[in-house]
Amino acid sequence: HDREVKTPFLKLANHAAHVVGQLRAADPDSQETLRATTLAATFRSSPAVGKRIEHWAEESRYATAEWDRHWQAVQVALQQTREAAQWLEIQHHLQRSAQIDTFRTLSGLAAVQLARQIVDDLHADRTVVSASRTLADLALAMEKLRTETEIDRLDHLKDDVFRPLLADLRLVAARHTWLDGGQLVDTVDQLCEALFGKGAHEDPERETFVIGSGGFFEAHRRRLWLRQVGEKLQEELTRLNNRLVAAERQLIDVTYNVTKSLRGRSDRVLITAWIAAGLTGGLLVVTFRILASRMERRARRIETALRASKQRAEETTHRLQQQQAKLKGQRNLLVRINRELDAAKQAAEAADRAKSEFLANMSHELRTPMTAVLGYTEVLSDWSNTHQAPRLVREALQIIRRNGNYLLQIINDVLDLSKIEAGKLTVEHIRCDLRELCADIASLIRVRIRDKDVSFRITLESPIPATIETDPTRLRQILINLLGNAIKFTDQGSVELVLRVNHASGTPQLEFDVVDTGCGIDPQDAERLFEPFTQADSSTTRRYGGTGLGLAIARRLARLLGGDLILVESQPGRGSRFRFYLPVKPEDLQQCVTGLTEPSAPHHGDRAPEPQQTARRLTGVRVLLVDDARDNQKLIAHFLRKEGAEVEIRENGREGLEAALDASLAGNPFDIILMDMQMPVLDGYSATRELRAAGYRGTIIALTAHAMAGEREKVLAAGCDDYATKPINRSRLVDVIKRHLN
Repeated sequence: HDREVKTPFLKLANHAAHVVGQLRAADPDSQETLRATTLAATFRSSPAVGKRIEHWAEESRYATAEWDRHWQAVQVALQQTREAAQWLEIQHHLQRSAQIDTFRTLSGLAAVQLARQIVDDLHADRTVVSASRTLADLALAMEKLRTETEIDRLDHLKDDVFRPLLADLRLVAARHTWLDGGQLVDTVDQLCEALFGKGAHEDPERETFVIGSGGFFEAHRRRLWLRQVGEKLQEELTRLNNRLVAAERQLIDVTYNVTKSLRGRSDRVLITAWIAAGLTGGLLVVTFRILASRMERRARRIETALRASKQRAEETTHRLQQQQAKLKGQRNLLVRINRELDAAKQAAEAADRAKSEFLANMSHELRTPMTAVLGYTEVLSDWSNTHQAPRLVREALQIIRRNGNYLLQIINDVLDLSKIEAGKLTVEHIRCDLRELCADIASLIRVRIRDKDVSFRITLESPIPATIETDPTRLRQILINLLGNAIKFTDQGSVELVLRVNHASGTPQLEFDVVDTGCGIDPQDAERLFEPFTQADSSTTRRYGGTGLGLAIARRLARLLGGDLILVESQPGRGSRFRFYLPVKPEDLQQCVTGLTEPSAPHHGDRAPEPQQTARRLTGVRVLLVDDARDNQKLIAHFLRKEGAEVEIRENGREGLEAALDASLAGNPFDIILMDMQMPVLDGYSATRELRAAGYRGTIIALTAHAMAGEREKVLAAGCDDYATKPINRSRLVDVIKRHLN
């Protein structure tokens, strides 16, 4: 914009200087000469404003870059502070648990002193828990600081908002330095330095916060100041533009007056020449005539140049107006686009939150009845083994358990797919023994094929690494998925797992081929196999069942592990070959194996023995079960009473809260509280928080049907000591309880 203004007026300034030179040569002391000199100086002032605009633009770009860099540093410091606060809270809970365990074993005066110490630390407990809320308020204040557009409000935010928040965090960090070794103190100092610069400190006498050098606060203040300078420069540029247009008009008037004066002088020279001709002769007449002609031609040239200058000035003014209108339109367009982007972002975030809440609720609603189905199936299976129930009853119970596990697998597949699509599924990288993995897979697969006329074997086409670095859980999930599909679509024949190391691509790859002699796939349907909820054709779905999620999840998991899953070949009626490959490190190939030790194949009709209860592991343990589902109440209470526990049941969080506090006041507290998280009247999260706020220090184990990422952190943040997911596994639940009793 400045270049479009500066270039034409530089030309006008040069032309005005030329006019001034001519006027000075003709009449240096005339009024027109002085006016033309003033106008030329006005034109020459435009480049200075242009240089100021260029300098401001450069400083503005630098200030914006510094602002972005400091904001990133503030975000990193805030995240580190959150992690340090979470770690401190976990350590504090562990320390309190250790004190309580010590109190249970002490007696006499030592127990009384330790009890007094625990009571005295209740206020410190609330201080540690409040650190997370202080960090949340600090994050909101930082966002408000980032979007602030008025310089005058920056000091208000610094002294009235950030100063008390940082003081609260420092107080928490100082009180618990002995727990985390000063880690939270260091992170709070880093956050303060990122916000207000190095050397920033609080002045308690003046009730203000003294900023240091650098930091986001100073960068934001300079950015706002430069924005004000830019607005002032824009106003000055507009005023200069108006002055230049007025000066151009005055220059045209001066030129017109000069031209008129020169023409009058030319006439006087002609008259003088005729008079002189009579006195001095024809020579003088010719000389003055030539001089008059030259002056007239010069005046005409000046007039022509001024007209051209006027036309150029008018064109320049028109271009400036068009450019200003264009810039205004672009600014309005950018404002509208930003608003639309903000609205789209908010809509996307709302949709993502709605999706997560929907999946969490669906997980809860599906897993809760599955707890009853699978749990009571296990109860009936124990009864049928004990009372020698008819074979038909035992087979029916096995069918119910198998189909219940199948439904649970479908629920897990849907949740895995949602986590992958949301980018929230993470993979581990640990050492995995391939021989143990293959032996485990072979045991599971041979159980599945014992009722089918299908053979299974594992073949090594080349030496393979003894161990590789990957996620063994996801690797096992992929292979079980592929082999399960092969068995499902193979009525007779064989299913084979082939392992090899391929060096053809330059980088060694471990390949797993799953080969079957099943129904096969048409080539035109092969591309749709890896799409979610899709199978080769509708007849396959009707005959074999399934959701169409297995291969889609397997491929995405394979790519998360750094490899891929492809269909190598398939012929209808002859079978298929799927290939899953992973990159391996060269050092993994230093120790290879050439054979696998597989478990012996079970005979048809063999049935895995049911687990028998050999000991009552919870004898004398008092358990409070808080759950609103009657079926789950009866089931979990049956499991625990069978292990020897004494169980009391409450319908909701409010009743559970009152029962726990009453038992503590009566001197007979519960050893374990099993708290369902989603209940009417008062949910498990709120009930646990109120118990902890009231000083309850007993063990609380969450029972949750949510299987989404972050659920463990959520229940622990509410005050629970551990959690168990639904459907409830009896042995796993007992192990969790025993772990907190020891």
